[in-house]
Amino acid sequence: MSFRPRSYPHPVLSPFSRDYIDGSELFGTFDRRSDNGELVIDYEITLKSDRLNEFRAPDGGAFLALDVYSKGSRWRKLYDLTSDKGSVSIPETQVFGTVEVTPMLLAAKDGELEFAGIN
Repeated sequence: MSFRPRSYPHPVLSPFSRDYIDGSELFGTFDRRSDNGELVIDYEITLKSDRLNEFRAPDGGAFLALDVYSKGSRWRKLYDLTSDKGSVSIPETQVFGTVEVTPMLLAAKDGELEFAGIN
């Protein structure tokens, strides 16, 4: 799979973009295990950005989520996360082959964020 840079009308926090030059990062560590016919993915998400963490505060308008995609079965689900650390369970019958897990920060409403003078 190749990644091609895309143009977005808003700042994107990605290793492929230069929208954030202040050292901001969003990444996760993941472990997997099987438990009673369930694939359990333990996660710990790290968001290194004071401004985006402020936007993520209660009533700030953004929340963390995990995008889980099984390539073999073409099953996908977006899990809203209530904390930076926890686990999600998936019936093992839903997944086959490679499973991709991507942490995301999603805006639930419009925010008044300023990014290097872009608004």
